[in-house]
Amino acid sequence: MTPSEYVEKKRHRQRIRKAAGLRYEIHASFDVEIMQAIYAEYIAARGFTDLYGENHPFSSSPYGGERIVIVYYVSDLPVAFSIIDVVGQSGVATQFCWNYKDPQMQLGKISYYIEQQEAKKRNLKHIYLGSSYEEGSKSKCNYTGFEWWTGRFWSRDVNLYKTLATGETKMTTLDDLHTQQRLFYSCLDI
Repeated sequence: MTPSEYVEKKRHRQRIRKAAGLRYEIHASFDVEIMQAIYAEYIAARGFTDLYGENHPFSSSPYGGERIVIVYYVSDLPVAFSIIDVVGQSGVATQFCWNYKDPQMQLGKISYYIEQQEAKKRNLKHIYLGSSYEEGSKSKCNYTGFEWWTGRFWSRDVNLYKTLATGETKMTTLDDLHTQQRLFYSCLDI
């Protein structure tokens, strides 16, 4: 994503205002135990697998540089956080999670707006969203300035991205993987 292309819109401001009692703060670091608790609630609520175990990347940047931690509060209680690690003139969105106690709040969308605003303030050229696989990642292509790495070049072809993400979700065998790879490379025109 390219923060310079992000334009704050009226609907963004309205969504933030509608999130009852929501506020956020920017930190260079934050209480790791609170972040781990929010993470545990998030993966439980969403049915995700804990990818980190004891090796949570919440205490310091794996890239060794500046870290932006955005903590979201409801009624003065931390309920969510975003981590953006600054690498050169870009940001890597290392983690976003929330306790998911009020899914109607749509904190995932709100965090996107806040992350974009913060990246723009800091003149970051790109925000890298991390790995994108299967159906669950398709929402990433709705972000302003969305690009994805094909393995050979950066692409803004949203339809191809969605097709590939859908195909990945349907794979269950090595034959499915082979078919998906053939589709992928035939669509790239290389």
